[in-house]
Amino acid sequence: MPSARALPAEWLLSRLDAGRPRWERVSAWRLLDAHGDLVRLRAAVPLLGDADVRLRAWAEHAVRRVARREPRALRSPEIAALLDRAEAVGR
Repeated sequence: MPSARALPAEWLLSRLDAGRPRWERVSAWRLLDAHGDLVRLRAAVPLLGDADVRLRAWAEHAVRRVARREPRALRSPEIAALLDRAEAVGR
């Protein structure tokens, strides 16, 4: 975990694909979590509809955590767009 940020986020995001083994997906999620809010949201939003209950719950928690912490007016455009997509999935 101390060197998680040294791993490329795009490479880790590709490891979240539903066709990958669960252990690989969970490991990628944990490493992506260390990359910060933007990367965490990039990983979380596609997982909101995932068949894996635990990954889906982690993704929901990550989205809620960012949504609660950042006032709308201070969000970057990409974070705002990701949160809007997450809200649309939740409907």
